[in-house]
Formats: sequence, structure tokens, C-alpha cells
Amino acid sequence: MATERSEAGKSEDDYVIPLSRQAVALLRELHKITGDDEYLFPGRGDGRTISENTLNYALLGLGYKGIHCAHGFRSSASTMLNRERVNGRRRFERELIEMQQDRLDASTRAVYDRDDRLPERVDLMQFWADKIDALRDDQSSVQLAVADRRA
Repeated sequence: MATERSEAGKSEDDYVIPLSRQAVALLRELHKITGDDEYLFPGRGDGRTISENTLNYALLGLGYKGIHCAHGFRSSASTMLNRERVNGRRRFERELIEMQQDRLDASTRAVYDRDDRLPERVDLMQFWADKIDALRDDQSSVQLAVADRRA
């Protein structure tokens, strides 16, 4: 997103990402491994991070060839969050989901509206983490979904 943010005239460093309780716990565990390194996912060279390809190769090794790729998690999150309903109404506004995924809106309204909607984004991210946990815990639905895609 750094390139897209730069081209839109926005700082590469000013985007706040709220984290769920689960994400914070995972990052604390990761910190025990990476220590005080500059990056959480360091690459092989100095000052480099792992690439999207590193994640894609890991997914291949886990048996997800033709099923999912690293960037696909953004699509999955967008699709599932946009489908989420409470009493027949959207649980989260489309704009909020787009904002959380840092999809830049070049409209005049977006240029002048500097509300980061942080409280709503915190709620969205905690909901998403809880949903992922529920999917993980309900192995029958996950296995069925994977089996359907392979057929």
C-alpha cells in the first residue's frame, strides 16, 4: 500500500490499524522469536521483509494450491464482512470495510473527511478475529468448504 498511498499524496506512515485481542497475543508470541528486530517478518537480507511470495509458498506447502493465495485473504475478509447481517441489515458499512482495508478513496468527501472511525474499526477487527476463531473451531464447515472447491 505504500506506493498507492504515496501516489495519492498520503503519508506512508499515518495509517492506524486496530488490532484484535487475538492479533495482539500472536504478535507478543512472535516478538519472543524476533526480539528487537526492525521487522516482525524479516527477510533474508538486511532491512528486508518477507514477500507475498513467501506467504504464497507457505500456503502451497499447507495444501492450498489453487484454493487460496496470500492476497486472497483480503478478498475473503471483504466478502465475508460485507455479507454479515444483523436483523437483515448490514452489520458493517461498505465504506468502513474499505477504510479498514486501506483502499484509498480519492473523492472530494474523502479528502476533507479526516475521521478515522477508529471505534468502529476496532469493533470490526474484533468481530473478524472472533469469526476466524469460530471458523477454525468448526472444522466441519471449513473442511466442507475446502472439499467443495476441490471438486
